[in-house]
Amino acid sequence: MWRLRETIPEGEKRRSGSVKHDISVPLSSIQRFLDLAGAQVRSYDADLELSVYGHVGDGNLHYNVLIPAGVDRLEFTRRIESSLSLQLYDTAAALGGTFSAEHGVGRFKKHLLERYGDPGRIAAMRRIKTAFDPADIMNSGAVVRPLDETPDS
Repeated sequence: MWRLRETIPEGEKRRSGSVKHDISVPLSSIQRFLDLAGAQVRSYDADLELSVYGHVGDGNLHYNVLIPAGVDRLEFTRRIESSLSLQLYDTAAALGGTFSAEHGVGRFKKHLLERYGDPGRIAAMRRIKTAFDPADIMNSGAVVRPLDETPDS
């Protein structure tokens, strides 16, 4: 069973790839998320296919939109991430969940942390980061912006 689960990402790659969503919701909200998110995907484009798997026991879902064959992967990803992904993240947040579960924030989801995260917690994270790494040389540019950096810089 584990080997089968672990080969899903490889299967997605072989099939054209996917736009990945590492969503987490409370266990009691998994079915509600699946119902709402499925409706959002169908409303966005009824022909889209999903690959949904994860760590359901802790509420973590890999809710991936498969890239259609013959479609430019980067263009499709940009389009989905700027629209449908935000709808999915909004739904997860409304259900008490988050846009990033096991894979964290890193560099690519900083803007999402600023959109969905608690401003007080983010401010504290930035102060701690600046106190320990004022030159921003340790994992530079990841998770939170340095205190002197604006969102557009």
